[in-house]
Amino acid sequence: MSRLQALCPRCATPVSSIVLRECWNPSIETLPFANDGSDKQGRFETFNCGHLFYKERRQLTQELLRTQVYQSLDGRKSTRTYQVGGLRFIEESNFNCLVADQQGLGKTIEALLALREHKNVVLPALVIVKSATLWQWQREIKEWCDSLPNGVWMIRNGKDWIPPGFSIYLLSMDTLRAFVKPAHSTIRIKTARFGTTSKEEFVIDPKLASLNLKCVVADEVHSFKNTSSKRSQSLVELISLLNIEHKIFLSGTPIMNRASEYFIPLNLLDPATFPSFEHFQRNYLTDDGKRILPYMMERFKERTERLIIRRERNQVLKDLPSFQRIFEDVTIENEALKKHYNAELEKMREKDSTKDKELTYNDIKDNLMTMRRIIGKAKAELIVDFVNEFMEQTESEKLCIGIHHIEVRDYLLAMLASHRPLSLSGEDSSDRKQQIVDAFAKPERRLLIANIVAGGTGLNLQFCNNCIVLERQWNAAVEEQFEDRFNRFGQKLPVTSMYPKVLKTVDQWFAEMVEEKRAIFGETVALDLEQWLSQGVGDMLNWMFAQGRL
Repeated sequence: MSRLQALCPRCATPVSSIVLRECWNPSIETLPFANDGSDKQGRFETFNCGHLFYKERRQLTQELLRTQVYQSLDGRKSTRTYQVGGLRFIEESNFNCLVADQQGLGKTIEALLALREHKNVVLPALVIVKSATLWQWQREIKEWCDSLPNGVWMIRNGKDWIPPGFSIYLLSMDTLRAFVKPAHSTIRIKTARFGTTSKEEFVIDPKLASLNLKCVVADEVHSFKNTSSKRSQSLVELISLLNIEHKIFLSGTPIMNRASEYFIPLNLLDPATFPSFEHFQRNYLTDDGKRILPYMMERFKERTERLIIRRERNQVLKDLPSFQRIFEDVTIENEALKKHYNAELEKMREKDSTKDKELTYNDIKDNLMTMRRIIGKAKAELIVDFVNEFMEQTESEKLCIGIHHIEVRDYLLAMLASHRPLSLSGEDSSDRKQQIVDAFAKPERRLLIANIVAGGTGLNLQFCNNCIVLERQWNAAVEEQFEDRFNRFGQKLPVTSMYPKVLKTVDQWFAEMVEEKRAIFGETVALDLEQWLSQGVGDMLNWMFAQGRL
């Protein structure tokens, strides 16, 4: 019922205003709802004609989402309706959830607003992020939460003194391991967290334990997917030993390869429902761990709907400019590269003819990597003219080229030197990456050559709307993370992502495999491509031998 409604729906008397019998604020822990005797909650509204009307909580929530707006401290940024909805989900989960929205929708802001608006419940909080995004997170915290007492403290290593009293402590995933250490003993557990019969006992560094943390925010939580890794053990033991009640996990790709990767966040959020990996595997997963069992899918969704929220960009950003992925077929023109490629192909053919059993991925790994470098160099040569034309024909648009091999990067930097290209790689520190992004944002710098993996995490490049994925990655999700740097909130121009593909080479086969994986990823979970290769090397070799020499 609108506050501007002209007539009372009960008596048709002109209504100039609505007087609320009860105030309603979802940020208050104990909501002052009136109850009509049923399980539904809401409030009574009194009109100036004297009539009472009842609104259910769900209806009120939808009204609030349309009207509630949060702003950054400088007033320059405001939340969107879906971000307020994400905040409400975090609140209703008792700050114990996984926000799995697609990249670029502002999961960071939703988590920080939860800390800002509920400081008495969740602070002090520990925010765990990738080292490459430390400075970006510090900037976002200052932008949205700097009004909190004592603000944020970045923990740089395990030896530094950590002052008490700060609201938010910022820590990298790699540094986390320095604070969660083995106690040099093994304890026997009949049903351990990860389905084993024994596990190592851990202790938390007193410097961290003394902070009395109430909440842990873990960004890119898919980085903790491996139950046997020290990184994952550190997160699990930290939350368990410190008895952290509130956990806010963030990830745009909570499953990179297989459904089994869901276990650690689910176990930490709801250990009663997901007590061990063995239980999860036995009750929910197919034998290979790739997918949720079809007959268990509905039950799995029912048991996780209060823990996980997932929204796609096309669902919530109706005004986001269009996105187009273009595949360009090309051929190698450099005779020396052709000769080098053919030589590697012949080496694999020789291995295949002399080996008694079918080749495995490990048998051809080195040859395959060499062929990928050759193809990358060939494609780099082919796109130089395209880049030169792009820079001449467009006045202000920017272009980012995603690469994998250092040799390819160095070639492009040399051939495109007249355009003063910037370069971003995995070796760059987080603050250095931010400096590169800031430089790329300036009108006079229009070209960036970025490592796809390093450039696919924690960067905001929505001021650029053109990218080239020059070298394919093992996983389609990694490529999409790179594309999402451009196709995100704040982008004002249509985004184009171009994929050059060298015909009749391993590049064509590789592209077809990754695109098949991308196609099925939305409805299920595919194998990691290396594992896929290990199971299908024979088919790959038959395809490549059939294409013949270049």
